[in-house]
Amino acid sequence: MTAQQLADLMPDATQLESNEPEMESSLHYAQLALLVACLEWLWRDDLIVELLSPATEKTDRSLKKALYQDRFRTPEYFWFSPETLEFEGYRLVGQHYLMNFHPG
Repeated sequence: MTAQQLADLMPDATQLESNEPEMESSLHYAQLALLVACLEWLWRDDLIVELLSPATEKTDRSLKKALYQDRFRTPEYFWFSPETLEFEGYRLVGQHYLMNFHPG
């Protein structure tokens, strides 16, 4: 797949209402697409995947994780860093997230 084909697949960020930064590159998009494609067979319930960036990483790991756990009761929560390739996942068990996936 060419960079232009990847760019054509990216959503039109001008149509979204969000304070989050746009995807930084087609590489980030490709990494997220690969992550979702590889894990799609696992996901049978609602889940959230955060694409970490230096600007949002602290909020994603703390405030958002707590919000998804306590308020939205999201069954599974993952984050992925395209910069470090860190991938971590949590599953809601009772009232709290337990680490479900951490390679290495």
